[in-house]
Amino acid sequence: MFVDDRARSVHLLNRFGLGASREDLAYYGGGSWRDTVERLLEDDRAEVDVKIADSFFDASNPGLQRMSQLQGHWYRRLLITNKPLQHRMLLFWHDHFATGGSKVRLAQAMMRHMDTLYEHSLSSFRTLLGAVSKDPAMIIWLDVQDNTKDSPNENFAREVMELFTLGVDNSYTEEDIREVARAFTGWRYVQSRRRGSRSTEFTFDRSTHDSGVKTLLGKAGSFDGDDVLDILCSHPETPRFIARKAWEYFAYKGVERDTLERITGAFTNSGLNVKSLIRAIMTDEEFYSERAVGTRIKSPVDFCVGAARAIGVQKLERVDASRPIAFGSLMKVATRDMGMELLEPPDVNGWPFGAEWISSATMTKRIAWARLLFLGEQQSLTRNRRRAPPFTAREFFDATNPTELAKELIEILGANVSPAQEQIVVEAAMKASSGQLTDQDFNEVAAEAAMVLFALPGFQFH
Repeated sequence: MFVDDRARSVHLLNRFGLGASREDLAYYGGGSWRDTVERLLEDDRAEVDVKIADSFFDASNPGLQRMSQLQGHWYRRLLITNKPLQHRMLLFWHDHFATGGSKVRLAQAMMRHMDTLYEHSLSSFRTLLGAVSKDPAMIIWLDVQDNTKDSPNENFAREVMELFTLGVDNSYTEEDIREVARAFTGWRYVQSRRRGSRSTEFTFDRSTHDSGVKTLLGKAGSFDGDDVLDILCSHPETPRFIARKAWEYFAYKGVERDTLERITGAFTNSGLNVKSLIRAIMTDEEFYSERAVGTRIKSPVDFCVGAARAIGVQKLERVDASRPIAFGSLMKVATRDMGMELLEPPDVNGWPFGAEWISSATMTKRIAWARLLFLGEQQSLTRNRRRAPPFTAREFFDATNPTELAKELIEILGANVSPAQEQIVVEAAMKASSGQLTDQDFNEVAAEAAMVLFALPGFQFH
């Protein structure tokens, strides 16, 4: 077990935050690791306000361009936020309730979906599930608007049990799915014009709702959609399924029975309060075991956002929250090339995790993130190449020579390297600088050293 307070705080911020940046360690990690837990869970600071560009609401703005703006906006929020746990939970729920913009096609509906996940990320699971189920983006994504008493559509009925609550083939039958579909008939969304573009709202169309008696999981009644959600949330398999998924996302796959029983019990006893579940995971000793610490492969978002926040560039973005989304766009390109594009999960199951993130192609992109971050070079979008670095790296480092820069970069990024690997990074910095570190070549030297660091096998884990 890892008992050092700082090591545990770093682990907490890597898994439940957006990386253990200097800024976050200073705020959350100043005391014991239990203090870090409470600061993360009870953080009452106001969120940094990040406004999306006014052009997003312009009716003449093409839909695809607007969706791209929204993606950049979200990445920028991940970079700028001073509430990393809420955004980590938003990422978790975006994977759980995987919804894709390419099918939804309404950028404002996807923006509302993102806000719904953020707002309810640590609340009652029943509240979150209800809000997401009535979210127009989800209604479009799983064809709920096509579900009528005369022509039932089972897409949402299947996923609400299989993916959102009970788990695959767990405690329900095909007949239960058909009955659930009947209960959700009449759930719709309507559109209206707002700020020059289309806004979406949930509505219930009683004329297309099947008001007859349904039988679900052994219970019978004239159930509607909300009744179904109540039944599913009261089933003992739901807290177990959510607890298992949360543990495997934040800790490791293959949770032991005793551990699962502990965290499921805490979740159930709280009335399915998500914050209680997260606290149970954070405070469980198994979360600090050798099996859990430093064993999870960083997702593309972890890899890119974590490195940018570790350096401190979020401070630049906070100076002018209305300026064009620079780092948001850079991270959108980088994570997409690494296999993870926010607002575009591969399917209803969300993204794969673990070894699937790593291939020869994605490793090339992970290494290239160094030049994209420090120099703004976009290999896949050459027309958007920058003529100057997106920021001046020197202001974030104390180094006065290449060797110091390489070592400081290793420390800032929290890289666990051997003496031999450290020397390789130092040699890369020396070669790029010819032994002299100047204002003109600082970003280039940092990029070359980071490329070597990003290629190391150990740097892929946190």
